[in-house]
Amino acid sequence: MADLYPMKADKTCACGCGVALKGRQTRWASQACQDKAVELYCILQGDSNTIRVALANRDNGVCARCGNKPPGNQWEADHIVPVHKGGGYCDLDNFQTLCIPCHRDKTLLEQYN
Repeated sequence: MADLYPMKADKTCACGCGVALKGRQTRWASQACQDKAVELYCILQGDSNTIRVALANRDNGVCARCGNKPPGNQWEADHIVPVHKGGGYCDLDNFQTLCIPCHRDKTLLEQYN
C-alpha cells in the first residue's frame, strides 16, 4: 500500500486529491480517501468481491455488450484486455460487466483470435 500511495513531500493527501494534511494526519486527509485507496489496492490484487461491488456500483449490473440487466447476481466481471494478453494487475478501467451469455461468447471468440 505504501508503494502504491507514498507519503507526499508537500504534505498533501497520498490519494492525490490535493487536500493538505492537518494535525496528526500522515498519509490520508479523510477516511474516504483511505477507503478509496484500499479499494484500488484490493482491485489491483484481484479481490473478486471488491471488484464485483465496484462494478455493480459503476455499471448498475448492465451488460456492456447487450445492454440487458440480468436478474440478481447473474453477471460476470470481465477483463476487457484478457489477463493472458497483459490485462492482469489492473484497475477498474480494464473491467466490464457482462451477462453470462455475452461473457461466454466473448471468451469463445478470444480463443480463436
